[in-house]
Amino acid sequence: MTHPQDARHLVGSKWSARRPSERELHWIVVEFAVRKGLATLEAVLTKRRRELPWRELRDRTRWVPGWESPSEPAAGGVESA
Repeated sequence: MTHPQDARHLVGSKWSARRPSERELHWIVVEFAVRKGLATLEAVLTKRRRELPWRELRDRTRWVPGWESPSEPAAGGVESA
């Protein structure tokens, strides 16, 4: 899965944190504030939410599109099942 080029397609997209903390590896974009340019992500495991500028999701050192297993290296944006 490639990352959305248009912010309007962010809601519902799945992301993996490259450096997860507190076992929060997998995230889903649940809201997008157009005027602020902020995406709200929810951790799948803990349901904790965090806001960040949506363009930060392009940083492959921090985020990978799709869900990776913890033992997998980043496969160039290929989503795992």
